[in-house]
Amino acid sequence: MSEFSNDIRQEIEARYPDVEFPYARREPVWYGRRKHHLIGEKIGIIVNYKDEDFLSYLASPNYKIAQYQEIIWRTEKAMERLEEFGKPTTKIEIIQEGRKFNYELQFTECNPVTIREGMEVHPNILIKASHDGMWEYQINSGAIVSVCTNGLVVGEAAYTEKRKHLQNLSIEAITDSMENSMQAFSEETGIWKKWAESQLTAPEWGDIQEKLPFGKKQLPAVLSTKLDGAGYSIDEYLKTHDGPNKWDLMMASTQYLRDVDSPLVRINKTNQVTQVLHSLN
Repeated sequence: MSEFSNDIRQEIEARYPDVEFPYARREPVWYGRRKHHLIGEKIGIIVNYKDEDFLSYLASPNYKIAQYQEIIWRTEKAMERLEEFGKPTTKIEIIQEGRKFNYELQFTECNPVTIREGMEVHPNILIKASHDGMWEYQINSGAIVSVCTNGLVVGEAAYTEKRKHLQNLSIEAITDSMENSMQAFSEETGIWKKWAESQLTAPEWGDIQEKLPFGKKQLPAVLSTKLDGAGYSIDEYLKTHDGPNKWDLMMASTQYLRDVDSPLVRINKTNQVTQVLHSLN
């Protein structure tokens, strides 16, 4: 992998002027008050965000920094090789003062997949990375629901790939990952079609409420959410059924999470919801 160049950094920052990108660098770490000693087995990852420096992570000396601008640049180059997917619209989120990064590509030019009448989904690829050691570079399959622009994380059975700090990650490797992710999306929609026909029994519904990542105040809000494209809430549905439809439960959860203020909460809890629902397959 070639060194990240300032030309690439400037190109991406000029193309996304509304995004305040951080820049991370390596620095030696010292300890001691009067006499400073070098900590040889660690280096500091210093993040500059909005013209302020802070120590984000203590890493091993072989740690390779993956600048967010470089991830975007490499991904865009990969997409040029996959014209059959169409040109995606993108969403960039800089989280926790530059410590974390979420990059979504929504492929609305692709032919949608119908889960049930009036409910179509398009492929969505989610890429995560961080400068605090919490998120490795990770690419996941996802989907966008046409009627409500919900972002869904494809479940555990589908495609996810992690790599540490972009080491040995080429544009060719990203291209392969994109193709694998699209295949996983296709497989996952088959599962969702079954969910749209699957009613939870009363015991299943009682059990799953304990597993969903919502507190006592959040769960009632989820259940009272009017489903886009359907016109009813799960509370209303439960007046005539023992348990909700699994797809409706997915939609209510992600629709509720769509509007939460914290991107980190939205990302983590959406993934947790899909894992819970997959556990019932």
